[in-house]
Amino acid sequence: RGVSHQWRLFNAALLDCLEEAGRDATLRRAGARLAALSPIPACETLGALEERVNDALAAMDWGHAAFFLDQGRPALVIRHLAAPVIATRAAPDGAWVAPVLEGLHQAWLAGQTQLAPAPVLRVASASLGCVVLRSA
Repeated sequence: RGVSHQWRLFNAALLDCLEEAGRDATLRRAGARLAALSPIPACETLGALEERVNDALAAMDWGHAAFFLDQGRPALVIRHLAAPVIATRAAPDGAWVAPVLEGLHQAWLAGQTQLAPAPVLRVASASLGCVVLRSA
């Protein structure tokens, strides 16, 4: 989805070079760095935060996200759709992007002072084109 051929091959090769043991932590840090390069201003409401996040995602062509509050089990849920999907040897479905999104959204939440301390996000599910994050 929207990833040019030369970057698709390069990114697949780069991801295949990451050591499995530290890959997810490295990808989370990359996501947090990506958030730092695209900061989100403080927002008064969850709806405003979702709108700003989607503005930043659109500028990167990284899909879009929907934010929900799970009232049954008090938690913030973020459903991220249409992130870039690049197949790798270890993740032919492109699921390697899940920890990147975890780091990206976690860093954006950490910048929201009204949420202090920011909820910790973890991947609840990941499938082709859809990653669901849930606060712990």
